[in-house]
Amino acid sequence: LKKVNPKGNDLALVEASRGDAYRKLELYASAVSSYKKALGKASKDYPNESKALLLTALGLSQIQVGDLTDAEKNLKQSVEIATKANKPLTIAESLSNLGVLQWQKGNYEDAEKSLNKALEVEKKAKLLRNEGVDTNNLGLVKKAQGNNKLAMELFNKSLEIANKVENKRDAGIAIVNQALLYRITGDYD
Repeated sequence: LKKVNPKGNDLALVEASRGDAYRKLELYASAVSSYKKALGKASKDYPNESKALLLTALGLSQIQVGDLTDAEKNLKQSVEIATKANKPLTIAESLSNLGVLQWQKGNYEDAEKSLNKALEVEKKAKLLRNEGVDTNNLGLVKKAQGNNKLAMELFNKSLEIANKVENKRDAGIAIVNQALLYRITGDYD
C-alpha cells in the first residue's frame, strides 16, 4: 500500500473536514481548533471561496463557545474574501451570519446594515430562499428595536417566500416568530 502523506491544501481540507465533523457532533471547541489549523495550513493559492467558508464555519463555532469578538472578526473577514472572489451565495451567507451575530450582541444598527446588504446580494443573485431567511432575520431585529408592525410585515413576507420555495422549516420559523409577536402585542387581527 502506498503511504499517504498529505501536504498544504490537502491538510487544510482534512482539518476543515474534521472541523465540520466536530460541528455536527456539537463539539465546538474542537471544531474551532480544527478550523484554525485548516486556515493555518491553507496555502496562498487556496481558493478564496473555500477560505471564506472556513472563516464562516470558524466564526459560527466561535459563537457557540462564547468567543463573540473573534467570531465577528472572522465573519467580517469572510465577507471581504467572498466579495473579492465574487461568490454571491457565500457573500450573502457570510453577511447573514454576521447580521445574526450582531443582533444577538444587541448591535441592532449594524445587524440591520449587514442583513440589508445580504438581502441586496440575494435579490440581485436571485437567491430566493436566502432572501426569505434574511427577511425573517431582519424581522427579529425590528422586533428587538420595538418596531412590531414592521417586524410582522417582515415575518409575513418571510412566510410568503418560504411557501413559494416550498421550505417547510423556514415557514415554521416564520410562523413561530409571528406567534411570539402576537403574544407580545396582543394584536391577533
